[in-house]
Amino acid sequence: MSMKDIDDRKDIAIYISDIAARFRDWRNADLSQARALGRIGSFFLIMLAFTLIARGTAGATMPVVTTATATMDTLEQAILVSGTITPASFDNVPSPENLMVQDVLISEGAQIKAGDAVAKFYADMVDKEIEREKAKLSELNKKLAMLRKDQNVDPSAVENSQQELAMAQQDYYETIDEYDAVIKKINKQESRVSHLEEEYSSLRSDESADPLAVEQARVDLESAETKLESLRTEKETISKFLQAAQRSVEKAQLSAVQAERSYNRAAEDARYTENTNSAEASNVKLDIADVQERIEELTAIQNNDYQLFAEQGGIVQSVNISAGSETQRVACTLEDTTKGYLFTFALTKEQAEKVSYGTKVKVTQGSEEEDCVVSGISGADAAGNITVTARLNKKEWKAGQAEIKIVLSRNKYNYTLPISAVHTDNTGSFVYIVEEHKTTLGLNNVLARIPVKIEETGETKAAVSGALTTEDKVVSTSTKPLTKGCKVRVDS
Repeated sequence: MSMKDIDDRKDIAIYISDIAARFRDWRNADLSQARALGRIGSFFLIMLAFTLIARGTAGATMPVVTTATATMDTLEQAILVSGTITPASFDNVPSPENLMVQDVLISEGAQIKAGDAVAKFYADMVDKEIEREKAKLSELNKKLAMLRKDQNVDPSAVENSQQELAMAQQDYYETIDEYDAVIKKINKQESRVSHLEEEYSSLRSDESADPLAVEQARVDLESAETKLESLRTEKETISKFLQAAQRSVEKAQLSAVQAERSYNRAAEDARYTENTNSAEASNVKLDIADVQERIEELTAIQNNDYQLFAEQGGIVQSVNISAGSETQRVACTLEDTTKGYLFTFALTKEQAEKVSYGTKVKVTQGSEEEDCVVSGISGADAAGNITVTARLNKKEWKAGQAEIKIVLSRNKYNYTLPISAVHTDNTGSFVYIVEEHKTTLGLNNVLARIPVKIEETGETKAAVSGALTTEDKVVSTSTKPLTKGCKVRVDS
């Protein structure tokens, strides 16, 4: 029972007490009328009792609601998903294969520096292995020398012809530049001569012109014409040089082609004589490279007190060796935390359509947070999901699970309500507000239906517009279905 129901009943009790007092006064004044009025009073008291019982029964069965008022708030549309943080880069610590390990000096999760020891090996085994590999290398070199005998073809003729061609082409291009330059000078000088001719002709036709000016114009014109003629002569000379340079290029090209043909014929002859062992020679060279690399690795271990050192630092992600067992090619894998981390997460096709390169995201892992941007978007997998990557720059991250938030929009509204307060049917969206109606027996809470327009829906709130005020008591929850005009009891 609410406090309001209790207050209503107190008012009714006072009202009944007042009627009873008036009735006693009147009864003492007239006994006969008192008997008649007593019967009438008893009837009304019975009716009043029934009314109170009915009212209490109705109050117990009517819906109980909670209310909220519209408030100004900001609604945010965001994508919240989980993903995985991994180092942006991994480094492998290589080891000679098939070498017996005496002791492992690292463990997973340990932070090591460049130059730290990773494993210890048996000295006598390392020494014997080096001797075996050197003997193998010697035999391989002898075999390769036999396979490569008389197989070399001298490429110097081709190289020389290519150099001569390059020099001829350079001389040709330089001559073209000179030719283009003198053509530009001629064009410029021809324009100057034309201008001076017009100026000289104009002065000669002007009877009032100064004779000295006329003479100077004539001298300038003759000088310009002489220079123009000199440039034309220079053009002819350069043109001859250009033709000669072109012939030199053609000759050099022919020589280069002939040298190339000669080289190809010699190479073809060499291939013809060595086709039975060339493939084997290639395989032997690969074997030599492998053996040389192994000797270098073993010698480095021998020189480091028979220990394998890491060439770079990082966090040990995995250890692939164990004491008493032979080594694999990779002794361990390190997380290179100096190059940051990557956060990878999956989105549905619909979510991915709202994300692009450069979209801002917030990554959270425990108390760590970082704002970053999308740096990679993959194609859809068989299930239609898109893998998205963001690069993290902080060094405090740990490899593992993390959460990401992608804010798509953030809008401020004057009227927002809990989502549960907004209803929709075939006529549109609406809310119920509680209105107080006065009656003889007290106040009744009656629902009114107010149409609204939903502007945006957030995670817990909806922004609406309509005939609402911040004073209206809007129903947010109810114990029973509601209709317009029904009476409710407000849970305080």
